[in-house]
Parts: sequence; C-alpha cells; structure tokens
Amino acid sequence: MTVTTMTVTKVLSVVPVADFDAATDWYERLFGRPADARPMPGLADWHVFDDAWVQVFQDDQRAGRAALNLAVDDLRSAAAALAGGRRRAVIRLRFFPCTPAAA
Repeated sequence: MTVTTMTVTKVLSVVPVADFDAATDWYERLFGRPADARPMPGLADWHVFDDAWVQVFQDDQRAGRAALNLAVDDLRSAAAALAGGRRRAVIRLRFFPCTPAAA
C-alpha cells in the first residue's frame, strides 16, 4: 500500500456559534483584540499565529459543537480576564492544568 503525505501549511479551528455578536465580544476578550478579518457577515477570524487561526461563525444548527484547546502561561489570570470581573464566565469553561513532560 502506498501512503501519500501532504504538507499542512495552516491550522484552522472552526467555532460555530448561535449568537455571533456575543461570541465575537467574548473572543475579543480572549485574544485581547478585535478579529483580524471579517471576510463576510457572520464570520470572524483571529490569526493567533501566522499558521494557526480561530474562525467564529454564525451557525445555529452546529453551535456548541466545537472544542478549542489553548495553552496559557497563567491559568488563573486568563480565567479571571475571561469572566470579565464577574464570578463566572459567560461561556462555560473547563481548564485543565498542563505540566510539561519531564525530559
């Protein structure tokens, strides 16, 4: 059997949402800036790195069916910032502490 490989040049995480305006506000707080691109109504892109993007788009049928995993240096500060001064974040978050594997 012959296996063909491909070269991946970008990674795009797609997050369908029901309330586009509320979601883009939340992702602006998450990334600390407005979307890098809004190529069409109901679609916003954050270019987290040159080769890694997060795309939020209006899709009532698929909303709530995405997972987005991000690693951060200071978990407590990140959770507090996302909660926006409230006791709870608008979107339910689950944080799992990561410890680098021993070399």
